[in-house]
Amino acid sequence: MVALFNKSQANNVDEVRLHCSFLDADLAYSKISGELEYESEEIRLLIGDDTYQRVLTHYLSNDYNQPAEANPTLIILNRLVYLIQAPVANFAYIVFAAQNDINHTGNGRAIHVSENEKPAFEWQIDRADASLHKKAQRQVDQLLKYLEEKRDVITEWKDSDERQAHFDLIISDADQLERIFPIDRSRWLYLKLTPFLREFQEDVVLSTLGLDRFEALQAKLKGTTALDADDRKLLSLIRKPMGLFAISLGLKRLSIKFWPVGLVQGYRGDTLNRKAGSVAQEGARYRLADELNNDVEIYLKRLEDHITALDLAENPPTTTSSEEPCPYDPTKENFFTD
Repeated sequence: MVALFNKSQANNVDEVRLHCSFLDADLAYSKISGELEYESEEIRLLIGDDTYQRVLTHYLSNDYNQPAEANPTLIILNRLVYLIQAPVANFAYIVFAAQNDINHTGNGRAIHVSENEKPAFEWQIDRADASLHKKAQRQVDQLLKYLEEKRDVITEWKDSDERQAHFDLIISDADQLERIFPIDRSRWLYLKLTPFLREFQEDVVLSTLGLDRFEALQAKLKGTTALDADDRKLLSLIRKPMGLFAISLGLKRLSIKFWPVGLVQGYRGDTLNRKAGSVAQEGARYRLADELNNDVEIYLKRLEDHITALDLAENPPTTTSSEEPCPYDPTKENFFTD
């Protein structure tokens, strides 16, 4: 068991309906359990196994949802159960609803139509899914924000590799990336992009700056030495291509699920059906990625030119002449005699 639902084993969706109140109360938990387990695994990978396991252990214990006014830790753990359940339930419902909207019969797939109920139009389904998608994304960010606020209590999160993996990056948080490309300040998306940020930092930034200059900048970012105006200019020149590189690569490699809903909607073309829409969506993603990659090249050239100028300022070339001096000096020649 991974999902923080159905503790009572009653096979109902009462806990799921706390977050998706529109879900049919008569639905059996077993019908949606697969989607809930999958989305729970996504959250476990995000926050780390130790952090998730502590919350799961609390959920299964007798302390869960009991009066805990005198125990702040139990209050925090109860809240974390809720914050994990919320995005899991909404993301799971989006997947579940796509299958549940039609009937699977021995004669193939069919839709149910009655005098009182008619199936929704595709644009209505898309709009509802987009709303749930945005809601679930914000719930993931709310979970990450709460974990960060309570890190001294939830030490599993404080000490986790998942939390510390980006501390040494030149773009070290979602707010810094937001200044380069709008991501709705999504902590979730930022964490998903950190492997691409690290790739650029290690493969491009280090070789462009050189080891000594790179380590000096890292030391200042860690707070051992104050940043001056030149450092801030250098950081700006590094962060622009670095951030755009990560966004460009992420557009090609990450699921649309991780991106802000406004960007998702921008991918949809003026199409009449979902199949055509998905083709337009993929094409638009790759076009945007290629455009951003062109910007990366422009900003990287500016960084390289800046580093070249710094190197010349630190080590100005010495002026030498490759020509031998002329042995004949006409000023010393006596052309006139008495």
